[in-house]
Amino acid sequence: MMSVITNLKLLKNFLVSLSVLLIVGCAKDDDARDPELNLKSVSISLDNDANRNSATAIELLIIYKMELLKSLIKINAADYFASSDQIKRDYPDMLEVYRWELTPGQSITDYKIKANGDDPLGIIIFADYLTPGNHRERVGNAAAIHLRLKNEDFCILEQGCRFEKTGPTKSAEDLLLETIRAGIASKPVDSAEQKKECEKKN
Repeated sequence: MMSVITNLKLLKNFLVSLSVLLIVGCAKDDDARDPELNLKSVSISLDNDANRNSATAIELLIIYKMELLKSLIKINAADYFASSDQIKRDYPDMLEVYRWELTPGQSITDYKIKANGDDPLGIIIFADYLTPGNHRERVGNAAAIHLRLKNEDFCILEQGCRFEKTGPTKSAEDLLLETIRAGIASKPVDSAEQKKECEKKN
């Protein structure tokens, strides 16, 4: 009896794996494309204990090559930051990068984002956290987004956030109110100065 149950479980696992392979195999290049990208501005706020009280590098990538987009949506932030310099060298015309380096308690408001190329395929954000995890978010079709960086992870408020493993997903409105009440981001960062610093490093 036990061998029959074991065989049934193995068969079930095989069928699930086969169905996933068939879906991936039948996917067209355009399947990974966002329907429309409208992003014009980004706001960022860091909790006072964000990233275990450490400075955090954040990179927003506007991607123009499908092969690159499909690769980036599968890797975590640690792997991305370990190879980001090489990625930028390999795809100089297929990728635009906006970079910030912020400390807990800082914020940026309405940082202007502009896609300089034609027909971007997707936008992905990585945050260089000390904690394990993907620390990656893909931007939807919102014109403005607000990133909230907490102790162990970050999220895009407009797309919903889940920080506790068993807790409910909080709405963008709830998290924004929580952000305001907590007095987060009391130390704004000048966007022009931040851009100059990034250009110097690049």
